[in-house]
Amino acid sequence: MKKEINDFIDSCMHEVELKANNQEKLQKTLEDARKQFDDKKEEVDRLNSLVALAAKKTTITSLKDRIINQMEKILNQKEPTSKPVKKKIVRPLEREVIFNQVHLSTPEDVDRYLLSIKNRLLSYINDDEEIQIK
Repeated sequence: MKKEINDFIDSCMHEVELKANNQEKLQKTLEDARKQFDDKKEEVDRLNSLVALAAKKTTITSLKDRIINQMEKILNQKEPTSKPVKKKIVRPLEREVIFNQVHLSTPEDVDRYLLSIKNRLLSYINDDEEIQIK
C-alpha cells in the first residue's frame, strides 16, 4: 500500500512538472511543490494504518489540485486593464461527473476518451460561463 501511495505521489508530481513546462515564472512554485510532495512521502513512510494510508490519497490529490490552480493563477495574471470586465458565472462540476472510470488499452482509446471529456467540458462553457472542476 505504501508503494502504491508513493507511486501516486510521483504521478501527481509529474503532472505538476508537466504543468510547469520549464516556465520561468513557475519555478518557485515547482520547487515548493517538490518539497511538499517529498514531505508527503515521508509522512506515508511513517504511517502503518491502512485507513490512514488510504486517506492520504485524498490529501495528496487536494495538494496537487491546489498547486495546479496556483500555477494557473500565476500564468493567467494580467496587467490591470481600464476596461470593465464582465463577471462570468462559474459553474462548479464534480470531477467524478466529468472523468468517468474507464479502461484504456490503446492510443485510440485514450484519444476517444479525451475527446469525449473535451466535448463535455465545452458543452458547459459559453460566453458568460466558466467551469470549475472540483
